[in-house]
Amino acid sequence: MRRRASLPGGRSRHQSERDGRVERCLQGWLADGAGVLERSRRGVFSDTLVASYEVTMVQGRMEGAGKIKFANGTAFTGAFKDGRRDGPGYMAYANGDQLEVDFRDNLPNGAGVLLLSSGAGYEGGWKDGKFDGVGTRTYQLGGSYAGAWKAGKWHGNGVLTYAGSGRQLAAVFDNGRVAGTPADKLVDEQLVIHRDGMKSAKQTPMSISQTSDQPYEKLTAAEQAAFHETYPTLAPGDEPPYPLNGPRAVYEWMRKAQHKMMVEGDLRINVVVGKDGNVVSVTTLGKPSPEMAKFAAIVVGKEKYKAAVCDGAPCEMIYSYNMRFLTR
Repeated sequence: MRRRASLPGGRSRHQSERDGRVERCLQGWLADGAGVLERSRRGVFSDTLVASYEVTMVQGRMEGAGKIKFANGTAFTGAFKDGRRDGPGYMAYANGDQLEVDFRDNLPNGAGVLLLSSGAGYEGGWKDGKFDGVGTRTYQLGGSYAGAWKAGKWHGNGVLTYAGSGRQLAAVFDNGRVAGTPADKLVDEQLVIHRDGMKSAKQTPMSISQTSDQPYEKLTAAEQAAFHETYPTLAPGDEPPYPLNGPRAVYEWMRKAQHKMMVEGDLRINVVVGKDGNVVSVTTLGKPSPEMAKFAAIVVGKEKYKAAVCDGAPCEMIYSYNMRFLTR
């Protein structure tokens, strides 16, 4: 017969531990029935909460409808099968992103909708956690793609709407590119800002640093091409906007602010640059602190920019700063 010792407030002492992971049953039974389960990671001095679960357990595994709340604030509501997310589900991420999709074996599979806090998103098919099948993707720096996907990349027949101009290209795509053109060179670069310095955290190699103090026209052809790669829907021959004297001054201001504020967290700043090179609007995504986000918006709003060029004429487009603040 299974027994359970109760604590004040209905908490249970029933717990299990394996490979440094601790499961505590706060309400109900650990192995069978409805209840609340808390999972932690064993530490030297204390345990670190990983997630809490409001679920039904069948022979020690989650089954049926339930909820997960992760320690970082991300939450899941949906179906479980044999201990994994399986069936319709909804993810509300801590950064404001939202995902509604069918899950299979813990990963998005089937039709779903992804809404990003940046205003970008995706609606269409998924396979093993990646865009797959037919879907439409909108991008935060402008433009969109509607058509066939494979393993998270444009692959097959599709229509690309270019950023800035709105012109469209109907083509056959291969591995994220128009068939026959070179593969991607990079996806993004984030600048890590410490109290006393800055360091680039590159997802893939790129030939131009975000701390450059060179104007666009003085960048080498290779550097310009590398910068263009951060705009997935930039038309051949078009140019994105760019700070008149490079982005270094902005990051130097942010470093000085970090020296005083000592905050942590990610911050992306999207600057809409008009046809005349003036700032139309500034949007901050992620807030290490409200004060830092406000300061950043003021700094980038006072910068002067080279306007984007679409089909040979100045056009409105977004320039983005991407940074992470650390105190260590």
